[in-house]
Amino acid sequence: MIAHSLVFCLFAAAVSGAADDAPIIQSASRKAGMEARFRAQRALAANRDSALFGVMNDRLTPAERDALTFLYAYMPLQDMADYDGKFFLRAVRATLSARAEMPWCEKIPEDVFLSFVLPLRVNNENLDEARPELFRALKDRVAGLDLAEAVLEVNHWCHEKVTYRSADARTSGPLSTVRASWGRCGEESTFTVAALRSVGIPARQVYTPRWAHVDDNHAWAEAWVDGKWHYLGACEPEPMLNMAWFREPARRAMMVHTKVYGGSSTGDFKVRRNRFFDELQLLPMYAPVVERRVRVVDSAKKPVSGAMVEFGLYNYAEFFPLASLLTDSHGRAMLPSGRGDIRIWAYKDDLAGSGILKANADELVIQLAPLNTGDRTEFLDIVPPVEPMPELPDATRGAREANRLRLAEEDRIREAYMATFVTEDRAESLAQDLDIDFNLLWPVLRKSQGNHAEIITFLNATHPENRRWAMVLLEAVSEKDLRDTPASVFRDHLDFTVGEIDELPAEDVELFISNVLSPRIHNELLTAWRSGLRNLFGAAEMNAFRQNPSKAADWVRANIRIEADANWCDVPMRPMGVAELRVADALGRDILFVAICRAAGVPARLEPGTFAPQFFKANWKMVNWSGQPPAALPTGHVVITGRLDTTPVYLSHFALARLKDGRYQTLDYEDRPWEYFQRGLTLEPGSYCLTTGNRQDDGSVLVRQAYFDLKANEKRIAPLVMRPSKPAPDPLGKIDINVALPSIPLVRSGAEWEDGQPYSLSWLSKDKGLILAWLGNGDEPTRHAMSDLERLREPIEKWGGGLVLFVQAAPEGESEYLDKIRDMSEQARLLLDNDGRLLMETMEAIKRQPTDQLPIIIGVSSAGEVIYYSEGYRIGVGEQVLKAIRRMGR
Repeated sequence: MIAHSLVFCLFAAAVSGAADDAPIIQSASRKAGMEARFRAQRALAANRDSALFGVMNDRLTPAERDALTFLYAYMPLQDMADYDGKFFLRAVRATLSARAEMPWCEKIPEDVFLSFVLPLRVNNENLDEARPELFRALKDRVAGLDLAEAVLEVNHWCHEKVTYRSADARTSGPLSTVRASWGRCGEESTFTVAALRSVGIPARQVYTPRWAHVDDNHAWAEAWVDGKWHYLGACEPEPMLNMAWFREPARRAMMVHTKVYGGSSTGDFKVRRNRFFDELQLLPMYAPVVERRVRVVDSAKKPVSGAMVEFGLYNYAEFFPLASLLTDSHGRAMLPSGRGDIRIWAYKDDLAGSGILKANADELVIQLAPLNTGDRTEFLDIVPPVEPMPELPDATRGAREANRLRLAEEDRIREAYMATFVTEDRAESLAQDLDIDFNLLWPVLRKSQGNHAEIITFLNATHPENRRWAMVLLEAVSEKDLRDTPASVFRDHLDFTVGEIDELPAEDVELFISNVLSPRIHNELLTAWRSGLRNLFGAAEMNAFRQNPSKAADWVRANIRIEADANWCDVPMRPMGVAELRVADALGRDILFVAICRAAGVPARLEPGTFAPQFFKANWKMVNWSGQPPAALPTGHVVITGRLDTTPVYLSHFALARLKDGRYQTLDYEDRPWEYFQRGLTLEPGSYCLTTGNRQDDGSVLVRQAYFDLKANEKRIAPLVMRPSKPAPDPLGKIDINVALPSIPLVRSGAEWEDGQPYSLSWLSKDKGLILAWLGNGDEPTRHAMSDLERLREPIEKWGGGLVLFVQAAPEGESEYLDKIRDMSEQARLLLDNDGRLLMETMEAIKRQPTDQLPIIIGVSSAGEVIYYSEGYRIGVGEQVLKAIRRMGR
């Protein structure tokens, strides 16, 4: 079993030569196409030829040569820039060893092996040594199993290592995810696919990029078993394949897609195609699919060919493009999708048009016209696919109970590893030894999880006089950075900046911390680029950049070649990789420019919202890559004001988009507090759209879009207006709220909230109503629901009713449930519904069939009327139930 310490086992020599020496590619046409792509890639990466392709001169077996050639042929720029040939050869040898040792591999077709076993890259994660390490850990565990059993067993092993918790957008590599012991769904599925592929099992990550009925997305895994693809919840084992908590939500999906490394020859609809990969629409495996057709015409109603058609799905307060397709010679574009509303935006040159493709419509005709960018407001009612009747579980109750017990044991294994993380007592001792404020040190160490040893090493190696700046550096990076950044990287960024900080005027310190000291530029993996760039340019040239940052822009413009589609994995490229490869996408180029400026001591950033590169000299100046001198661009000011029942959240209640390149593109202000928008945004002049959406109980959305133009030096007030909810539906039924159930003690600051005595629901309601929630056992839907309720602490306390959470067994010791509930609200209570009696009575009262789809959350009036019901996965459930109760009280 893999050690959680993740000390890489250098066993490449042991597996070298263990695999079959025969070529792995038999198709002559595939081989010819691959070799042509390989030659093009080698020419593209000429500046790293020795590091990348030197291994091709080694004594390779035919299989090793085929495998390396295939990987290189379709490799994204990020991988060619930041890894070397020996790294890929180690992975290839581990893969070929699995192919030789695992009995199912002999039945895997060539194209399936090449696209779904051989590639290291799953999606947009940071690559690491996972392939050989995971193979070593898992090969004995799956010995003697058939292919379906092996898939399930690998997923159980993954659950021992990793569980769900939300995190930021950067996707950790598989081993970093294990080190942390948790990750979001994109990281869980990346890790699970990597584990399956390591033992020769074809696997792929699939995504619904946005749900239609809730504001979220989800990723999971599929495995190829005996000629067919089967789905599974990554790190969420079930007793059998094609069984997962997301099965019901997926039946309302509009798109489920995957990327195929090297392209696909299957009949699946290709949402995107380029020279490196195909993106497939896999929705027919999960939900009913119909052809959604659009026809674009001009002012004379003649077909427009070559127009771009965006199929937009409302989610996160924007219309997210599920697909962007060009019209054919008849002006038509088609996307197979689910039966929900889609907002169509079509454009060509300076013309555009939009409309709603309703769920029951066969086709939508869009007439292009000059775009009206003046002030106007549009109201759109968006309806998702209808919720189908739930399907019964496939596994027997006995199988599900055995699986539950096994999951509990795997939780204990993972929690035993997590118990090795730094404790509060250990942090207090370290704070004394290092002479660092405990209140600063403990949050950093707590967030670092399994990477705490690297943080401690960094602080121990830092001179005592500089430790306060070391802490400033650690506080300037993200929580995920603390979990996966080695001490050497932090040391690189501190050592080359700390000497300049003390010389700064007080008013410049914050600017310096955020835009010089901080190594975080975008969502790239943190690396030691500061010393690397100083070595590359030398002291004289770095000083020239410091005096005139435009010279840094000139160097980047002259030396970095842009290949717009070559970094197809969408992983932000790292500064030194771009500097060495001399090829990048636009974002990689911009990241390099900002890094050069910061390495030279010049404040620089990617502008919040648009990510345009800027540097600071008296004021923020925008870099113009066309060759014009950087300048302070004209700007306007937009203040967003308004009052809602709850604090507005960007990319939840509202979003702001700017018209660029023919379409409105959402500005990235994620995680900015509401006060940020009330203070005002400094924006380029242009055309903007402020979108708000009021998600209803049935998943539909009442959308309001306010369009306006912003002129230079203009200040505008943009009211944040939410459309009112639909009238409250009739109560679903009535329950007896005079029942009393035992409470579970909750400890806060050493004192018990409850003493275990029974509490009646009527007393807990305080004549205001109740939110009742039956919780699952640590599954992702339950974690989402608890996070929703935790975020609503202030409005729930203002409302004043009862928040009651039910479990069927008291948590053992200090559980995560108890931690979460303490943070929810003062009126939160945890009660014991031992035999599920109250839940069964509630389901009977509202005429619902019993279900295993937890959590179940209902809203109850002070009279016991059930006015809201939700089961299973639903993002925003806390806000929905609170909204329903408020409507009832008006």
